[in-house]
Amino acid sequence: MEAYVGLGSNIEPRIRFLIRAVHGLANQESIQVNAVSPVFSSEALTLGEEEQPDFLNAVIRVQTTLNPVSLLDACLRIERDLGRERALEAWAPRTIDLDLLLYENEVINSKSLTVPHPRMSDRLFVLLPLSEVWPCDRKLPGFTSTLRELIDDCEDASRPLKTIITLEKYE
Repeated sequence: MEAYVGLGSNIEPRIRFLIRAVHGLANQESIQVNAVSPVFSSEALTLGEEEQPDFLNAVIRVQTTLNPVSLLDACLRIERDLGRERALEAWAPRTIDLDLLLYENEVINSKSLTVPHPRMSDRLFVLLPLSEVWPCDRKLPGFTSTLRELIDDCEDASRPLKTIITLEKYE
C-alpha cells in the first residue's frame, strides 16, 4: 500500500531528527521509502506571543504492508524513540512530528485515526512538500480539488516557505 507521511521538527538538531525519522521508517521490514521531498522551512505556529524556532518540514512516500493504524503506530514509536514529548499544548516545540497524511485512496474517520490528515489542506508547509512527491494535477482522496488547487486556495499562502535542503541521500 502507498502512504504519505509528513515530517516536522523545530528542536535542534532539526535536520538530524528528520533524517533519523526517515531512517527509522526505512529500516522497518514492512516499510519501503520511495521518495523524499525537499525540506521546507516555515514559521512555527504558536499560541499568543510565545516564540519558537522555525520548523523544518518534508513529506515522504512509502510502500508498506502495514494497515493504516499499524503505520501510525510505527510513526508514534519513532517519535518516542527520537525524544518526542507530547505536551498538553498542541503547538509545543518538538524534536519530531510524524503525521500520516494519506493512505492509498482511503478516507478513514475513526477514533484513533483520520486520513487524509484533517488539517493538511490548511497548511502550506504540508502541501508544498507533498507536491514534490504527489502529482499536482491529481485529486487527493476525500477532496474535490487537485493538490495544485489546494495549494492555490490555501489560507496559509502568506507564510514564508523555502526549500533549504534536499534529503535525497537519506540512506
